Amino acid sequence: MTARHHVGLLIPSSNTTVEHEYNRFGPPEITWHVGRLRLTEVSAKGMAEQEPDIDREAAKLGTAHPEVIVLGQSAIGFICGESYEQTVKVRLQAASGAIPLSAAQLMVAAVDALAQGGSRWRHPSSPAWTPPSRIISRVPATRSCAPHRWA
Repeated sequence: MTARHHVGLLIPSSNTTVEHEYNRFGPPEITWHVGRLRLTEVSAKGMAEQEPDIDREAAKLGTAHPEVIVLGQSAIGFICGESYEQTVKVRLQAASGAIPLSAAQLMVAAVDALAQGGSRWRHPSSPAWTPPSRIISRVPATRSCAPHRWA
């Protein structure tokens, strides 16, 4: 029997492909448990709209006891900045009890791995892994997607 690993995945409500793709192309030993974050537009305002869903959906995913929870929304890091993404990841871990990862973080790690010939890639949950920030750090640190900014 194949060992099962549970992974929580938070995706935008408007995304119609990610859930299908992960289930179709992901390793068979991983079960994906999906939560949705309301997103009506890909902008800082749209990111702010999903604020109430972040903790609620992560807590619901936590009841499946995932080992990892992935914020499957690359736009949040690129639009809102790395510091906001890090804050969201702390919230995800607090709400779900799982190791938080982000799509932007995983994309940057993949690009770095390819640039290094693929031989030095380490899983982002590894203690030896240093989060690459060459792409995300280009977003000004002063950017914020906090809801109070749009009220």
